[in-house]
Amino acid sequence: MSPMAAMRTILDFLLYVLVRFVDALVQLAGPDIALFYARRLGQIWWAIDRRHRDIALTNLRNSFPDWTEQRRAAVGQASFQGLVCFVIDVLLTPGGSPRATGSGMSGWSTLPRPWTCC
Repeated sequence: MSPMAAMRTILDFLLYVLVRFVDALVQLAGPDIALFYARRLGQIWWAIDRRHRDIALTNLRNSFPDWTEQRRAAVGQASFQGLVCFVIDVLLTPGGSPRATGSGMSGWSTLPRPWTCC
């Protein structure tokens, strides 16, 4: 194994451990606390990640030319927060992935359909 491949394997393992640690913290904290910190993490991500912030602002500028820069920044920051909250929601989902539960997509048929009542 080359030194680069060995380094990549070590980094992959450390990332795996970090994700498992965050998952454990989210499970211990519960939804309210986890989503509170997820929004804060989204704010920090917006403040630190200039490259993706600029991409988001450019996309919003092109999509909504009549919006003010302040509104674009607010929507961009909210989208970063929403993405982090989505990841936390996935971690909080009972049962995990369909592969873990063995149900696959067939489990969707047991969900209630609100539109059938009308």
